Amino acid sequence: MSVEKFEYPPRQWTNLQQWLQKLAASLFGVMQGKTNNVREVTLAVDPATETVLTDGLITRNTHAFLSAMTANAAAVTGLWFEVTDDMEITVHHDATTDEDCTFAVVLHG
Repeated sequence: MSVEKFEYPPRQWTNLQQWLQKLAASLFGVMQGKTNNVREVTLAVDPATETVLTDGLITRNTHAFLSAMTANAAAVTGLWFEVTDDMEITVHHDATTDEDCTFAVVLHG
């Protein structure tokens, strides 16, 4: 499964009517929850106990909400995260030998 990206409206447009239509379509998408803030992360395998997620949306005020996308991901224990720097979250986890521990990550804030 891959994460879908949605088109950003242009900051300027020569035709005002078309620009307003693009802005309205984008706002409609936002109202449906299509805000381009969902990512995927697959945990690093044993002996690693940390996986780094880098994204331009991440700031010191970002919260990450993880949702398991595979059965092996759902079985991972010791899972927590910390914002370590702007544009970087470190996901801490117990060591796993499973290579398909994939999570959807919603970045908020």
